[in-house]
Amino acid sequence: MDGTYDNALMGILQQEGQLGPFLDVIMGFLYRRTDFYHILRDKSDTKGFHPGMALNILLKSYRKFEDKARNNENSSNPKLLIASKANQYHEEMTDVDSKSPNICDAETCREKPKFPEKEKVASKTTSEEENNSTDSQANTINQGPPSKTYQADSESYNGAEREGYSWSQSITDCDLRVQVPKNLVKGKQIKVDIKKKHLKVSYRADNGEEIIFIDDDLMWEVQKDDCMWSLIPGEHIHLYLEKVQERWWDAVFINEPKINVREIDCSRPMSDLKEDEQMKIQELMYNERQKRLGLPQSHEEKAHNLLKQAWDAEGSPFKGQTFDTSKLKVDPSGVLNINP
Repeated sequence: MDGTYDNALMGILQQEGQLGPFLDVIMGFLYRRTDFYHILRDKSDTKGFHPGMALNILLKSYRKFEDKARNNENSSNPKLLIASKANQYHEEMTDVDSKSPNICDAETCREKPKFPEKEKVASKTTSEEENNSTDSQANTINQGPPSKTYQADSESYNGAEREGYSWSQSITDCDLRVQVPKNLVKGKQIKVDIKKKHLKVSYRADNGEEIIFIDDDLMWEVQKDDCMWSLIPGEHIHLYLEKVQERWWDAVFINEPKINVREIDCSRPMSDLKEDEQMKIQELMYNERQKRLGLPQSHEEKAHNLLKQAWDAEGSPFKGQTFDTSKLKVDPSGVLNINP
């Protein structure tokens, strides 16, 4: 982490005066000039992200610097003075009107929040991965021809539409949208309780009655401290659930009909893979390209570089001669063959 762009960013922050408008500038740039907010709806799309992935990127970035801040919380930094205006912004946000989404994490929004009957539904796509949940295969929905309906709708991408809610997923997280009445416009009316393997969502009606949207056990465990929810007034409650394990879910709730995970889109952006996995894939792609072009592959290039260093070394039979790769051949196992 360096301060390469600090001067430019500080100028924007001073111009906007508060952290809220400053962040709007950043997110507005992503909206106008990148595909950050574009949702991949089918395989023909060449830009954007699967549902929930963009939010996951933001969360990972936030946690990265949250950890740094926690490790350095006892150190003083005079350059942080301007950020004190965040307190003013926080006070303003407490008076936000009902048209603004009420965003909370699982801890701060844990105000103790039935399922309507769910109709079974299928999702379409191709897969190279099964769900590890072989114990639930007997309950898997029978699949006919892959349905384009649920792949075309980003709110049920790799998931399903149910009565009263819909869900989509990536390998690391799940997005759940719970439909609400049009008169439900304030976050303080809602009660959401996210536990490791249980979810309850409800709201308090004007007459004081608690109306339950969801109260059921989750199919798999979630990182409750990393889960979030927000209200889109009069439309739905959006819940972001981060999975404990990287796996494809065949259902969100145990009492829900299951989708066939062998028919979903199990592709993953390379950026989601670990660094060593990315490097291995890049190496395989490079070697395949070199092979098609009749050029040395990576293992041959490494061997050639070492041989070039040793070519003119003391005791080398080629000392004093021009380096000539035609006299050398390295097989995939790394064995060197010298041509006369």
